[in-house]
Amino acid sequence: EMCIRDRARAVLVDGTVPSFCTDEEMARMASTFPKDVEQDDKQGRTWTAFFAAWPAMQHGFHEMRWPDSVPATVIVSEHPPFLTPAENAAWTQDHVDFAHAAENRTVEIAKGSSHIVMSDRPDLVSQAVVAAVDQVRQAAQH
Repeated sequence: EMCIRDRARAVLVDGTVPSFCTDEEMARMASTFPKDVEQDDKQGRTWTAFFAAWPAMQHGFHEMRWPDSVPATVIVSEHPPFLTPAENAAWTQDHVDFAHAAENRTVEIAKGSSHIVMSDRPDLVSQAVVAAVDQVRQAAQH
């Protein structure tokens, strides 16, 4: 019988990792959200709802733990989206620490990439996804 590590893999593309979502960081980030989003259309209402729910959602995420049974390839941007070098360094380090917390995780810094890694480095993202699919297929054959 196959266990979950044989059936699933994740590719995280500059996604938020739980350790980054401290209450202090979420409050700081929430303070940068626009205060005057137009709410006349669906997109404006969606952003307003997102900004309202985001701090609590991230707090809950901070409390979560990634299952050790699910392998992950962690891709982190070389140029994170934050305002200060300290925050950018924390973003990168939290991704590295997350990847190093389990033997079945790897991390790669997307050289030359902004936070929108899938646009800046589609080659890297597609290679990681293809590799993950191949690993799941190989495990299924054994």
